[in-house]
Amino acid sequence: MTTKPLIQVRLTADTYATRREQIRRHLAAQQLDGILILGAANLTWATGFFYIPNERPQGLYIPVAGDPVLFVPFLEKENAEDNWAGRIETYWEFPGRVPAEVWMTQQISADRLAVDSASHSTFLKMQDVKPALSVDGGIGRLRYIKDEAEIALIRTAADYADYGQVVARRHRRRPAQRRHRMDVVRCPIRDHRQNAHRVGRPDQLLPRRRGVDSSHRPARRPASRTARSRRPQTR
Repeated sequence: MTTKPLIQVRLTADTYATRREQIRRHLAAQQLDGILILGAANLTWATGFFYIPNERPQGLYIPVAGDPVLFVPFLEKENAEDNWAGRIETYWEFPGRVPAEVWMTQQISADRLAVDSASHSTFLKMQDVKPALSVDGGIGRLRYIKDEAEIALIRTAADYADYGQVVARRHRRRPAQRRHRMDVVRCPIRDHRQNAHRVGRPDQLLPRRRGVDSSHRPARRPASRTARSRRPQTR
């Protein structure tokens, strides 16, 4: 377990700009005009915009030359504006008369277009718009190589995981005190402000406050045999 205090790590706008430049160099090497990124993990890696679509697709078009375009549902427009300084295009609702991925393809003028991921049926519909459409997995390979900022972020995440283990073990060692099973999960959240700067320093963790707050309910005591015997029988 690390003994270093928690260091706050944030990836900067320059980091994401460097990643997009790496994508452009890859596209040029593959003789492509641009790529439409539909995979959520790839899009986050390239922009810093954290959004996991449940049903409404999102996309990012990166051309070899020119500014990238972020495609999002209108429902996520404000969220996108808070996290992306570039051009944003929105579609009204999902599902629509035209599939969102096909609509994104229609907004792109490049002919030699690639897509990072798509279902087979969706790809065929997109290919009706761009006959030269291809699938390119280069972004996934670019993500294998971690820079110093990303390594520092991973180490910070590991510190948080270590902290969670320390708290969980501490509270599992109290068999005489009945607790709800989710109490072990809620405790780090409730005491985060007190202990966040002590992540990775288990010897400095503050003891948990006693009592009940809105995020915790005590476990119910098991009914006695007499009480159980008086319950009405169901058939």
